[in-house]
Amino acid sequence: MKISFTVIMIYAICGFLYYPSLYSFVALLFVFLSTIPILLIGLKEIENKKNFSKLNALIFFIVLAVGILNLNVIAHSTGYEFSDIFSLNGVGAIATKSTLIRYEIDTTANSGSPILLAISLWLIFRTALSRENSSKFSIFLAFLPIIFYTVLTTEKWPTFLAGVFYFAGVFSSSSYRESISIMKGKLIYTLLIVAIMVLSLILRGDDSSVFSLVHKLLHYVFSSYYGLGYWIIEKYQNVSMTFGSLTFIGPLSYFTDIQREAGVYSNSYYVYDMVSNIYTAFRYVIQDFSLIGPLLINTLLALIYTLSLKYKFLKISNSVRILVIFIGLLSLNTTPFVHNSVFLAILLAILSVTMPRMKFKKRKKIE
Repeated sequence: MKISFTVIMIYAICGFLYYPSLYSFVALLFVFLSTIPILLIGLKEIENKKNFSKLNALIFFIVLAVGILNLNVIAHSTGYEFSDIFSLNGVGAIATKSTLIRYEIDTTANSGSPILLAISLWLIFRTALSRENSSKFSIFLAFLPIIFYTVLTTEKWPTFLAGVFYFAGVFSSSSYRESISIMKGKLIYTLLIVAIMVLSLILRGDDSSVFSLVHKLLHYVFSSYYGLGYWIIEKYQNVSMTFGSLTFIGPLSYFTDIQREAGVYSNSYYVYDMVSNIYTAFRYVIQDFSLIGPLLINTLLALIYTLSLKYKFLKISNSVRILVIFIGLLSLNTTPFVHNSVFLAILLAILSVTMPRMKFKKRKKIE
């Protein structure tokens, strides 16, 4: 729980440092006050390292094949063949057409299958969960479908999710100190993630300098805290509560007639003369349940976690802990329930930790 609070505050601090202003400071202060229940539980929590066995090799390669199948779905959705992803010209053509479809032809179109994407994200989580019993090569293989997904679709979101699910697996199986140590040790890999995202921008046709492209990525990631503070101060008083239709729009759009609109929000703001319409996950919850909504939800999660531990409902406590870790890692952008692919992947991640493992008894040889 404490690692989730730490991640949430690191995001908010980076947002303030990226663009120091009154709005950014208000966002930082608001985030801190809203997540105090998570901090208080984390300070009392006794976190132990958990050892998870390596994922069965057959299951690993089946799920890896599922991710590769999704690349085939992407290629066919743009009118190309799977074999085209093995040439630079083919990759460029698929990326260009995929971007065109998403931004100009059908803004609600999925580049690949959301279900297959969810399964690939689960594989990253599960491999990270048992990273000490898994080779670095297997972790690299788990990331490959998502890396190619980003390159072929020019979407930055899947790569961000890959990082989220990797660290969620690490944090779910590690103590707080070990989690911080691993997070520091993996900072070098952020350069690889940045490089992949820069490539996605280039494939979109952006011919800016590398410095400008990196700045655009920083803007995409951290300007949202300025946006949150701006919205709280300037716009919140005119907002009517929507009671969950934003925070839980993914499941609601699946089971009801409520539809999730393309994009994030229609109203925008400017930071360093660049536009953005991202306001962090906190705006979803605030607009649904008022300014005290995030505090109330965090308090509720903290109470459920505490009571389930007290009465030895360990499956519930583990589920809440993993959910809170995902909430923290995703808070930079959205809630776990906005995209159904993310929601499904998180559900699979929780089940893989809380469900009893199947044990197979060896047959005795007949003499």
